Amino acid sequence: MSWLLGISLAFLGCQTSLHHYDDFTTVHADCSSNNPGDCMACALQGEAANQTSQGIYAVGVTIMTRAKGKLENICKVTKARGQFEGMRKRGKRKISRRVRKVTRQILKSREKKWTHFWAPRAQKRLRRSKPFWATHYEKRRCEKQEIGDHIFYNANKCELSRRQLLANQ
Repeated sequence: MSWLLGISLAFLGCQTSLHHYDDFTTVHADCSSNNPGDCMACALQGEAANQTSQGIYAVGVTIMTRAKGKLENICKVTKARGQFEGMRKRGKRKISRRVRKVTRQILKSREKKWTHFWAPRAQKRLRRSKPFWATHYEKRRCEKQEIGDHIFYNANKCELSRRQLLANQ
């Protein structure tokens, strides 16, 4: 069965190396590569591995939105300075089964919706304040949804334009 998984991931362009630990298969992704599957998996593992599949997927959709739905842009997005905490650790990394599955779904769907997200509890743990842009999008009444520990925004769907917001102040 593990050989089939390896072939499937190889088909998606993921660099894989399979290891068996008590019948649990893990895949290592190369977070230093420019392979879209590896970049997406590494970013998702670092940002949302502790979330539900829906939460992991929403983070992936944010990456895909920023990449404009193009696989070749994923690594540029995930490796951009200060964007994804999970990308700070380079080299080979273990990727969970759930993150691997969600990565495949996102790469296949190329869904775009969320433009920004943040995790209030993680920010608090890191002693960081709420991102300035989150307040801005809330004032503009942009589409917003809480999924797990993250809050997602769609800056392309706001009730108020920037101009209207300035006029109301």
